[in-house]
Amino acid sequence: MNKFITRSSRDPLWLLRSGVATQILCHFTQNLIIKGLILFFVSLILFSCGKDKSDEITITKPEKTEKQKFVEDAPVTKQQEEEAQKNVEELNEIISTKDVSDYIGKTLTVEGYIADVVTRPKVNYLNFDNKFPKHTFTAVIFPKDAENFDDLNMFKNKNVRVKGKIELYKGKPQIIVNSPDQINIVK
Repeated sequence: MNKFITRSSRDPLWLLRSGVATQILCHFTQNLIIKGLILFFVSLILFSCGKDKSDEITITKPEKTEKQKFVEDAPVTKQQEEEAQKNVEELNEIISTKDVSDYIGKTLTVEGYIADVVTRPKVNYLNFDNKFPKHTFTAVIFPKDAENFDDLNMFKNKNVRVKGKIELYKGKPQIIVNSPDQINIVK
C-alpha cells in the first residue's frame, strides 16, 4: 500500500505538520503573483502605447479675473452715458480765472494770464493774474513732470489755457499739470 494513504488515514494533519503543504502553498502563491504581475505589465504596455499623446495637446486661455468679467459684462446705463458726455463737455468748456472758485472739483479748461513763473526744487508754480500771494489761480507742475516741458518761463506774460481737475490748496484754486498736453498758449 501507498505510504501516503496509510499516513493520511491515521493522521489527517500529517501533510501540514510535515511542511509539504506549506511548500506547495508558497510555490503556488509565488506563481500566482508572478503571473499577475506579468499580466499587469503586459496590459499596461498594450493600453498605454496604443494611443498617440501628441495629438492631445490643448491650449487653454487664462481665466478672466472677476474684475475683468464685471467690466466687460456690466451694462452701460443711460446715466453713465450722460455723465461721460457731461465730462467731455466740461473739458471743452473754458472758464476764466475770476470764475474758477465756483468750479472746485470739476474738470475744466481755465484761461488766463500768467503773471509769474516760480521754479523751486520740489515744485513749480504758474501764478495767474498776479504774483504770489495775490494770484487768483495756480497751475502746479512737479519736477518729475517738468522734465517734459521745454522751458516753463515761455508761459510767463502769456495768456494760456490749462486743462485739469480744479482743486483747492491752502484756500487757492489750482490744477496739477502732469503733461504738456494740459497747457497751451492762446494766440
